[in-house]
Amino acid sequence: MKFYESKLSGLCRKFESGLFIRTVLIGLFLHSAYLRAQDPKESSLRLLDSNRFEEVVSANRNLCEKTCGNPETKELVSQMEGTNSAVFCNRLGVAYMGMQDFKRAIAAFKNAIFCDDSSKHHSNLALAYTYDKDHTSAEIHYKKAMDLSSRNPDDSLPKINYSIMLIKKKEYSNSESILRETVTNKDHLFYAELFLGYTLYQQKKFTEALSHYDRGIGLNPNYADLYVYRAYAHFQLNQLTSAEMDLNQAETIRSEGVNPRIHQLRSLIQRRIQGNRR
Repeated sequence: MKFYESKLSGLCRKFESGLFIRTVLIGLFLHSAYLRAQDPKESSLRLLDSNRFEEVVSANRNLCEKTCGNPETKELVSQMEGTNSAVFCNRLGVAYMGMQDFKRAIAAFKNAIFCDDSSKHHSNLALAYTYDKDHTSAEIHYKKAMDLSSRNPDDSLPKINYSIMLIKKKEYSNSESILRETVTNKDHLFYAELFLGYTLYQQKKFTEALSHYDRGIGLNPNYADLYVYRAYAHFQLNQLTSAEMDLNQAETIRSEGVNPRIHQLRSLIQRRIQGNRR
């Protein structure tokens, strides 16, 4: 049993170093409140969703630099009707985040703020700073984002992003407190349930974590990562059949390629089953 637990602990350490957060990072950015509502044609959305980040950079870099990235055009940009020019820089920043080029992502989100000083752009910038390990700057922009979002009770994504930084700093109880406030927002609820389940899992509250994954799946049954992380909770509770069923469902939803997290957990399940038979 010690062997199994040490293997699982190793996987958890990998998640803490970034695998878990990157799993939901792009999905979080692609939420309607942050990108989709600003992109009616959804061309950039489709490219980002399929990890074609270089194409998004090519399509948006010049548009960002000519508008929000150019101080001489700021007054003109601020008066433009229709699509907010900040969306070009926001898309650019999201693409750079997907490429793990955090320095360029920071620059892009700063340009987005130059055109549109909004909670979503400060929150995105803070998240980029978090991944660049500049927690001081991240804290500044998280607070700014949450201050701006306080005017709109439906905008809870800054709090979810802030919880990501706390998770990366292993401040699970603080992250849990923020996420418990966030789960009252229906639009972003399944993201909050996912992160809340993770913070509880890291505190070894496996049964409670399981209940939040259940709620998240009830809200969005087509989000594969909810099944993957629920499978880990099932595994910890020795509910191996349920864990295997969740992994199968995750593979059905996201059929492209081999997911290493699924493969690793499935191997652990098989070893535990063999150990139980001895």
